[in-house]
Amino acid sequence: MGRRQLVEQPLRLGRTRQRRRRPPVDESDGGGGRGDDDGTSGDTHFVIRTVADSGDFRYAFTVDGTVTRDTSNGDDSAETNNDSISDNGDGTYTVTGRTGNGYGDSYHYLGSLSNWSGDVDESYYTLYCDGTEIQPSDIS
Repeated sequence: MGRRQLVEQPLRLGRTRQRRRRPPVDESDGGGGRGDDDGTSGDTHFVIRTVADSGDFRYAFTVDGTVTRDTSNGDDSAETNNDSISDNGDGTYTVTGRTGNGYGDSYHYLGSLSNWSGDVDESYYTLYCDGTEIQPSDIS
C-alpha cells in the first residue's frame, strides 16, 4: 500500500506568527471558527488521513487560536456535513469530525493543538502538520 509523498517542513505545534490576513468571521454555515475553507486564517496545515480499511473514524481536538476547514484538499478535504468547529467562548475552538476508509480531513490553524482523541487504534490513521508526520501523543 503506497502513501503519497509529502513535502517535509519543520513541525510547528506551538503558537506561530501570523503571516496572512485573517478573513472575517463566517459562521453562516454553523461551522464556527474563522472563515471556512480558504486556508488563509492559519499558517499550519493539519491533516488526518485514514488507511483504506479503517472503517468509520471519529475524532476531536482543540485549537487555542483560530481554525478553518480545508475543503479543497482532494480526498483529505474536511466536509461541512460531518466535520464541525465549535467556538468555546474562551479563545479556543473544538473540532469534531468523521472520516475513514482511506479518506481524510484537513484544517488550517493558527495557534496550538491539544486534547486529541480518536475512536480507533492509531494504526488506522496518520496525522500530519505541514507535511510532517506526527504522533497523537504530540498533541497533548
